[in-house]
Amino acid sequence: MIINLIEKIKFNRKYGKSPNYNELFINEWLKEPEAYFFGYYGAKLEWTTGYGIAPLEGLPDTHGYSSFPDIRCQYKEYKYSLKIGNVEGISMHSGGTVRIRHFALNADLTKNKLGEKFLNSIIEFFKSKNAVIIEFHESHSSKIAHYRKFFKRLGIPEVKDRIWQVELYSGNNIPKNVLSFHEKLKIK
Repeated sequence: MIINLIEKIKFNRKYGKSPNYNELFINEWLKEPEAYFFGYYGAKLEWTTGYGIAPLEGLPDTHGYSSFPDIRCQYKEYKYSLKIGNVEGISMHSGGTVRIRHFALNADLTKNKLGEKFLNSIIEFFKSKNAVIIEFHESHSSKIAHYRKFFKRLGIPEVKDRIWQVELYSGNNIPKNVLSFHEKLKIK
C-alpha cells in the first residue's frame, strides 16, 4: 500500500492530478518508441529459427525460416497505459527479408498523425534485429485502400499486390554484424 502511494505521488508530480493521459503518454512514447515494444503474453522479442519450414510457404530455405513473437506497443506508467499499436505475423527468410503480415495503430490515435511514427519505430526496431529488407503484407481486404494510400504517401513501393517493401541498406552497405548474424543462419 505504501509503495502504491509512493508511485501515485511520483506520477502526480510528473503529470499533475488530472492530466490528458493520451497526450502525455504519446509525448513520452515518441521520445523512444521502440522501448515500448513487448511480446504478446510476455514472449521474449528474439528470433527463433527452424530449417525445412520456408519451402512450405514457397520461400527459399537458404538461411532457415525465423519467426518472431507478435508485438504490442504500449506505453505504461503507474496504473495507466496507452496501447499504441500491434505488429503480427512476423517472420524472416533468405538472409534478412522480414515479413510482417499485419500492423495497426490504435484506432483512437489515427487522427494524431502517429501512423508514420509508428511505422518508423517498427522499421528501426527490426533494423536493430538484423533485418535487411522489410516487407509489409496486408490481407485485411477492408483496409487495403487505406494501406495503399498510406504507403504511397510515404514513398514506399508496392512490389506485389498487397506487399510493400522497405530496403534498409543501399547496395552492399550492410553492416558486418548483420552479415555475420545471417552467415550463422546459412544452411551449409
